[in-house]
Amino acid sequence: MTGLLLISTSLIALLGATLLVLARLEPQHRHIGEWGWSHIALAAALALGVALLPAEDETLRYAVQATAATTLVIASLALQLAGAAHYARRPWRWQRLLPLFGLLLLLILGLALVQQRLGVIAGALILTGGAWLAGVWLWRLRETGERFVAGCFFASGVVHLSGPLLDPLARSLLTHVLGTYVQGILAMALILLSVRRAHRETLRVGERLRQLYEQSMQGLLVIREHRVLYANPAALALFGYDSVEAFGPAEALMQPEDFATARERYRRIMRDRAGHISWEGERFHRDGHALYLRGSSSYIEWEGGPALLVLLIDDTERQRATQALRRQALHDELTDLPNRHAAVARLAELTAPGHPGFALLSADLDRFQLVNESLGHEVGDALLQAVARRLR
Repeated sequence: MTGLLLISTSLIALLGATLLVLARLEPQHRHIGEWGWSHIALAAALALGVALLPAEDETLRYAVQATAATTLVIASLALQLAGAAHYARRPWRWQRLLPLFGLLLLLILGLALVQQRLGVIAGALILTGGAWLAGVWLWRLRETGERFVAGCFFASGVVHLSGPLLDPLARSLLTHVLGTYVQGILAMALILLSVRRAHRETLRVGERLRQLYEQSMQGLLVIREHRVLYANPAALALFGYDSVEAFGPAEALMQPEDFATARERYRRIMRDRAGHISWEGERFHRDGHALYLRGSSSYIEWEGGPALLVLLIDDTERQRATQALRRQALHDELTDLPNRHAAVARLAELTAPGHPGFALLSADLDRFQLVNESLGHEVGDALLQAVARRLR
């Protein structure tokens, strides 16, 4: 009997450890870790179970061991229910439910003090109710995989309930054989169910991301070794291409003097593989006209290899408006010559310490007021524009 118990304990612990490894790979799925720890706690409870000691043993060691085993069984039940609740997306608050599980533990221990069989029956009923409750939660999800696991929970509850019926102290060989078999199937089903849920979530997240960048108003490029591997619709429209295959080398989109800077930025990101680098500058549309873009470059894993993810914002119109405002602020509206503000700024540059000498030429139009008074201001304006053209 002891050998069979050790075999079943090892099997359940191994399956629990498998779930914990899977939980490390998928930390966002809490139910996997809870089911894993549930099996570990159950295996520890079996190892400490009263089946390892003769029934008539009334020593302190027996009492401590039985108490520890019962505590682990209740912990396993709580984790099992928590995993089922989180998988079924049901509310679960440990702060409110821990006192309940504590009361169940005290109930089992109290009945065991009165009569050991009463404690065994109470424990079997509690475990059965917990297994069936977890089964109901999964059954209501109405999917084949979930209903198969729900059936395993129902079978587990039947095994728990049959224990006291087959033997007053639930030490029947048949109980342990059935329990090991059902728990093994349940654990493997939970592993497969968790893997399937994780795979579905990965596909769902991938589809959401695809929709986000396909519908994004900002351009997205994926570049490796200065070749464009992917361009979203916004990037294709930005550069005037119909498909990503129409792109040539990424450097064909930029000014020759920007090649060195772009290559250094690419090397830094591929080396550090963290953070992002913001930049702005001119790039070229397919038809040759200039675009002023603001971009952010960062590292990404793309189809099994390192690549550069470039987020692009078309800032051409704003840049043109800014340049127009700057020119308007520094040039005379009538003659389009630099105005007083431009002259003051330029003189400040030329008179800065360390700047070489310069010459200043001052000119004036003689009898210009006479032109305005005799021929009118329109002719005077035309004269100023003609002089400005000659000065330029």
